[in-house]
Amino acid sequence: MPFRSEGLDELRRRIDIAAVVGQTVALRRQGARLVGLCPFHNEKSPSFSVSPERGLFYCFGCHAGGDAIDFVMRRDNLSFREAIEVLAQEFGVQLPEDDAAESGEAARRQEQRAKLLKLLEAAQAQFSAFLFGGRGEAARSYLAGRGMHAEEARRFDLGYAPGGGELLSQLKAPQDLLIEAGLAIRHESGRVYERFRERVTFAIRDRAGRIVGFGGRTLGDGQPKYLNSPETPLFHKGSILYAWPWAQRTIQDERAVTLCEGYMDAIALHRGGFAGTVATLGTALTEEHARQIGRVARRAYLAFDTDSAGKMAVRRSMQPLLVQGLEVLVVAPPEGKDPDELLRAQGPGAWREALAQAQPVTTWLYREAVAQHGVDTPAAKARVTEEVFEAVRAMQSPLVRDEELRRLALRLEVNEQALRAEFQRGRAGDRTHTLQNPRNSTRNTAMANARPDWLLLETTLLSLAFQYPDVATGIREACHPLKDVSCETALALAAAGEDPAQAEDEGVRRAWAEAALSETLPREEIAKVIRRWTLAGKRERLNEVNRIISEMQEAGQPIDSSLLADAQQLFLEIERRRRG
Repeated sequence: MPFRSEGLDELRRRIDIAAVVGQTVALRRQGARLVGLCPFHNEKSPSFSVSPERGLFYCFGCHAGGDAIDFVMRRDNLSFREAIEVLAQEFGVQLPEDDAAESGEAARRQEQRAKLLKLLEAAQAQFSAFLFGGRGEAARSYLAGRGMHAEEARRFDLGYAPGGGELLSQLKAPQDLLIEAGLAIRHESGRVYERFRERVTFAIRDRAGRIVGFGGRTLGDGQPKYLNSPETPLFHKGSILYAWPWAQRTIQDERAVTLCEGYMDAIALHRGGFAGTVATLGTALTEEHARQIGRVARRAYLAFDTDSAGKMAVRRSMQPLLVQGLEVLVVAPPEGKDPDELLRAQGPGAWREALAQAQPVTTWLYREAVAQHGVDTPAAKARVTEEVFEAVRAMQSPLVRDEELRRLALRLEVNEQALRAEFQRGRAGDRTHTLQNPRNSTRNTAMANARPDWLLLETTLLSLAFQYPDVATGIREACHPLKDVSCETALALAAAGEDPAQAEDEGVRRAWAEAALSETLPREEIAKVIRRWTLAGKRERLNEVNRIISEMQEAGQPIDSSLLADAQQLFLEIERRRRG
């Protein structure tokens, strides 16, 4: 169910947008504003602006904008409700729900999600109690053997599932709810039993820090060694990275992330002081994972196992990360040890050394390909180049691609032009380099900035309405309706004396944020911009009439005299306004 309006108003009053944005962006004061590099696209000069007074942000590069809620939604890929819950917790605001505001299916889903979240929190409390109670001796012994102490087990949300129906009896929840939460399974016979039995458990939290599922590891050699919650209304493996809530701040500060394969490796690295570490949940890195990482990081270290499965994971993970514009490096610990083993055997210094010696993914691919194919024949060199091309084709920067091709030609001792021709031949049928990635693709950013003249004029009109509230009504009367729906709605609200920043529609809030943070214009510009907007509309209409006339001429149809009259009248009006 939605929150009451007075709760949302209180939250908006309490939020410090500078503090929220400052968790991700290094801001510096510039007059009444704060400016910094946009976290939503790649840029070298700051085009991202924050108004603490108005509680708004806007990027003049990629046109992201709105209030603190919009910022958290975009930064963490959350729904409106989820972003509100995160901010309410951060700023200590209670949000009473409006029982009468929503009914039907949507309300039922929200209520069910709340029940599932509460049940999963209760399950974690019970798993923790099992771990530190009499039934958890074997699990505690296993964790101690992995170097894990009791306080660390609590810190990282570990627990123990003994099985035997104990969890179900303690939770006392309806069977259908237990099954929907992924905690229980219904057998063909109808019997309901626990999903996790005789396993160490790992609570899995989403980006908002809420428990949405569990992972479990056997204490011995049983199969499967690892078991995750199934897909549920809360748990989607392809969108969750294990340890993200613990790692996010460090990733943002260092602009780098370490990706590993398992819970224990991730926990071991956090324990060793490498807090910018996350792990996938037994699945390949997805595009959604990569977008999540790409919003806050510039570099990714792939710390997967050195066996064939780990090498395949490197190949699957590199492309979505490269498409997001990240620098990708492959960590190869000595003697093929995984992170947990290396840290327990040699300590954090050994892992720091492994990170320092991490190879760019193209170097790693080259060495792997040479080891498999050799470079003794032209055919072998062609196979090596094709494997390296897999990474180069996904790279977004033309400069980086150019340098990688130059290095590859030198390594293979082949003609550089021939190698480039081979690369282009394969690239012609490949669409990787044109994937939509406004953060890192110069081409896409340029396209986003190529706004039509009429839209630039309408955003300017909205900016003038913000700067001079007393003329907002006059602007709307002179320029009604605006072509852009968001600008039109924001102008209508401003003319009515309402605050567009509080609008329900995200597009309206974004348009108003741009208006609030745009350059201040003198009052005398109002009449000039209105005139230019009117002229632009007439030019657009004239172009449309001329297009229709041309199509009729090409088809050999007689020209409607009213069209010719319209065209002439529009032309004369444009000339008269242009001169006067």
